[in-house]
Parts: sequence; structure tokens; C-alpha cells
Amino acid sequence: MRMVARLGGISKTMLNTMLGRSQLLISIISDFRLYGSWLSVQFPLSDTLVQGLPELQHVKTPLQAAENGLSFFSHLQLEPGNWACEYGGPMFLLPGLLITWYVTNTPIPPEYATEIKRYLFARQHPEDGGWGLHIEAHSSVFGTAMNYVALRLVGVSEDDPRMIKARGLLHKFGGAIYGPHWAKSWLSILGVMDWDCVNPVPPEIWLVHLESSSGNNTISD
Repeated sequence: MRMVARLGGISKTMLNTMLGRSQLLISIISDFRLYGSWLSVQFPLSDTLVQGLPELQHVKTPLQAAENGLSFFSHLQLEPGNWACEYGGPMFLLPGLLITWYVTNTPIPPEYATEIKRYLFARQHPEDGGWGLHIEAHSSVFGTAMNYVALRLVGVSEDDPRMIKARGLLHKFGGAIYGPHWAKSWLSILGVMDWDCVNPVPPEIWLVHLESSSGNNTISD
């Protein structure tokens, strides 16, 4: 997805090598997120932007502050009723989404596949060819196995030199079997790993007190 600046907002251009480019115009939401227009009353500089947004009142009471907050979040709400969230950085979320799409026979739009490949290859470690838990982490079994699978699901050939390099690193790590619980669970859902490999988490462990060293705040891996 390409970010294209415009006066008062942002255009997001989806690349599609087969169908050409289509543009999704993000107007009020981008204005709120990127320019802090909800503070325009306090900062006249932002008034130079053409935003078409309602001005927020100067607050003098807690109720007025709450009303401003309601106005702010109501303009961030998307058409289906939810609120979007910027969560860039983690490298373990997108593979799970792609696996979910695959096992539910949900088509992956070609323009999505194009940008997913571009993004993941741009985040591949330039030396060892792997991926980490997040964009600044060192390469790991978790990151490498999951993002390798993600790229295969969007159509990247196993013979691609970048994939060969990533696969070689994963072999050096000992294979996906050395990944954490999350990796094994997703790979088993996909059907490329046996469920017997998944680390069991007995439900009774949730009855252990939180302050215990084996409590549920320590078993995410």
C-alpha cells in the first residue's frame, strides 16, 4: 500500500499488477490521525489544512471534555462500526491472518498479495534471510517459519532465492519444531505440522494463582 500525501488527508493506493491501480481515499480518519485536527482550536497552524471537520469546543467542565472525546472517536469510527488500529512492527500477526484466509477458502485479492510480498521481503533480514518477532528483532524460528509460510500462501515460489535463503536458516535452527506454541498451533491449523507437536496447555493451569511462577501470565510461549 502506497501512502500519497494530499491537502488535508491521505490517499492509499493499492497496487494491482493485473487490474491496475485503484485508490482508496481516507479523508476524515486520516485527518484526525495524522494532523491532530481535533486540537485545531488550540493550535491555529492546523487550520491551514482543508479538513472539513467540526471544531471542538473549549472545555471548561468534565462533561464538555467527554463530549469532545465522543466527537473525536465518532469521526474515527469506520463504516462497519469498528475502529481501526495501527499495529505496525510485529511480524507474527499477518501470517496468522493469511492462514485463516487459506483454511477458510477466503480469496486473497491480488493487490493484497502484491503488497504483502513487497512488505515481507522488505522486512527480511539482509544477512541471514530470516525474520524476527518484530521488525527490529533478530531472526528466530517463530518469525522465519511463519513469514516463510505467509509468502508461500501468497504465491511466492519455493525456488525464489530469498525463500531458499530463509529455508536454509530455518534448517540451521533445527526446523519449525523448535518454534513456540503460537507457531506450532498455526502450522497445525494449516495442516503442515502434526498436532502432536503442539505444546499442550492443560486448562487446569488457569486455576493457578497469578503470582505463581507457573501462572497464566507466563505461558504464552
